Amino acid sequence: MSLANVLPFILAATLQRPPAYASSVTCATLRRRNCRQRCGHIARIPARKLYSLPRGLYQAIHSLNIGGEVRSNTDAGVSEKSRQHRLLSKLTAALVAVLLMMVGLPALPAQAATVASEAPQLAAVELVSAAQLAPGQTAKVRFTLSQPAQSVVFSYYDESLSETRQIKWSGNPGPGAFTAEASAVVGGDDYYDGLYRLSSIDVKYEKPGVDYPYVRFLRNSTYEALNVDGAGDPRLQSLDFVIKNPSRVLLVPQNTLAPSFAARMDLDWSRAVQGTISPGSWTTGVNIIKVQWVVDGLVENYGTMASTKPFVGWASSPNYGKNLKLRITTITPGFKSVSAESVPYLFVAASPFVISGKPWIGSTLNTNFDVASIKGIPLGAKPKVEVLWRTLSTSYAGSPAAPGASYLVKDSDGGGSISALVVISLDGKIVGRFGSEWTAEVTNPAPSRQFESRGVSDYYMVRSADGRLWEWGPYFGAFPREIGTGWNVFDKIFSPGDFNEDGFPDVMARKPSGELWMYPTDGQSWWKPASVVGVGWQGMTELIAPGDFDSDGHDDVLAKDRDGRLLLYPGNGKGGWLAPRQVGAGWNMFKRVFSPGDFDGDSHADLLATNSSGQLFLYSSNGRGGWLGAKVIGSGWQSFKTIYSAGDRDGDGWHDVLGVDGAGYMYVYPFKSGHWKPRYLVGADWDVFTALF
Repeated sequence: MSLANVLPFILAATLQRPPAYASSVTCATLRRRNCRQRCGHIARIPARKLYSLPRGLYQAIHSLNIGGEVRSNTDAGVSEKSRQHRLLSKLTAALVAVLLMMVGLPALPAQAATVASEAPQLAAVELVSAAQLAPGQTAKVRFTLSQPAQSVVFSYYDESLSETRQIKWSGNPGPGAFTAEASAVVGGDDYYDGLYRLSSIDVKYEKPGVDYPYVRFLRNSTYEALNVDGAGDPRLQSLDFVIKNPSRVLLVPQNTLAPSFAARMDLDWSRAVQGTISPGSWTTGVNIIKVQWVVDGLVENYGTMASTKPFVGWASSPNYGKNLKLRITTITPGFKSVSAESVPYLFVAASPFVISGKPWIGSTLNTNFDVASIKGIPLGAKPKVEVLWRTLSTSYAGSPAAPGASYLVKDSDGGGSISALVVISLDGKIVGRFGSEWTAEVTNPAPSRQFESRGVSDYYMVRSADGRLWEWGPYFGAFPREIGTGWNVFDKIFSPGDFNEDGFPDVMARKPSGELWMYPTDGQSWWKPASVVGVGWQGMTELIAPGDFDSDGHDDVLAKDRDGRLLLYPGNGKGGWLAPRQVGAGWNMFKRVFSPGDFDGDSHADLLATNSSGQLFLYSSNGRGGWLGAKVIGSGWQSFKTIYSAGDRDGDGWHDVLGVDGAGYMYVYPFKSGHWKPRYLVGADWDVFTALF
């Protein structure tokens, strides 16, 4: 018998006949017997009883004569074709009735999830299926949770350590603790032959006010597959099982060249050792690996790479002094996970050190590296310790020297910075490279202009007519920084260098009343508390900052009075003064006197002065508060409204001169070894400023 013949009888048998009172129709003819065969009207049948609706729908839809059924009280004399039409009509009516029920009937309300009062805890767990399974069998894990949950997922890694299989349970238990079983059928096409190792258990539960309520129980300290056992929940280590599936076997990769780490020998290792990690050579097809450091036998994850090509990597400083090995583990799908390790490496630790001395041409620099601070050398071993001075003249790789050796700064170092590098070797292998911070840029001696802690000197400042103070960087950036207001109460402003020797240059400013104020800077373009450092200075027509004029190691101030006397006010290195003395007379013949620091390259501070005819004089000092002589080094300077020096502008280590002409254009006049270089224009409208220093 065909499906078309059987289905109406199945539906009729499963649908209960409704009681007579359960149906109410609008068509009067339907109240007569057998009205279904004689009336074509659609009946409205209210569902007073839920079980009356299916048959009522079937009867109403069947009355539509869908499929062209022949209306008759009897099947006698009806052709086979007509009978088939009638059966088709019944089948269609039944199917439409079912669809209308699915769409039109209200869904039963879902059962609310049982709420947990706190995160569920794993009270008990055990593997209840066999420890060895074959395809078609079921893996089962029984567990007990302290609170209700709606989903529990056991995630297992296969022996490739790249793919997981899950054993799941879902439900909605009542309040309190409950016990259930998670299960999964072992599919022959899904499970490889070999060990399946549990990684984690994820539990989802319901708790008001928590966006994603779930808790994870880990086999290890993380959910990584490669972590060593013992760092997580030890109960999870007893839930592994083996699959016997000879038709689906993982390939075993081969390592033909061991992993290695090649440290860079041109870098500082103070924070980490940068180098090249080579995973080694592996069987073709292996393209995903796990990189780890084995530190005194303990495993630290470094990262996962989708390639076996060499790449840049690091060994971190917390592992200095320990036995290090690089471990590469394959985690490529289709291949069994295999590990290979490098030879041992050793990197030592040492205390930081600094450079002492000023980065001036002709000065001497020293380090305070402590050999006793080296940590990690095996007992009884004797390391070799060398110091390299990295400078422009040594191309950043100088000749090795013994610890404590000094360095004489050369003229060829001008414009660059200097640092020291300590290299530690053991049995011919370098195990440590530790560098100092870089000095400021090397110049001839001059007052410090490193107003910011960036290793860059030669900042300069200007005051606008409204009393605001601005700072520019060393390369005449277009966006100065405002660092103060109200500075128009002063008639003289200059920087004496680091007058209080706190590591940052200071600013001095004189009021018309004769008070001299010092404003220490903090290395961040801002100020420490100001203080008065002198009175009676109103009689001085020039205040000059030469740096260390008398070579006692402290920055000084020179002042020219109305009588033309030049007075030296030595600094004491603490923001105060030593006894002043006169170092010259007749200086009122000059319109402008200023100091660039050491201008002739003999490491002593000098003075520059212009007269009314535009001649520029160089007064070379002897470094003891006296003079070696004077000479004219330029002419035509009478056209400049302002002339001053703000350090080494072109980066050659020699200080330069800046001039602002009557039209407001600023020019730089580079100077080196007694000769002027071609001047160049650096800006316009500089005549709007009332002070430049």
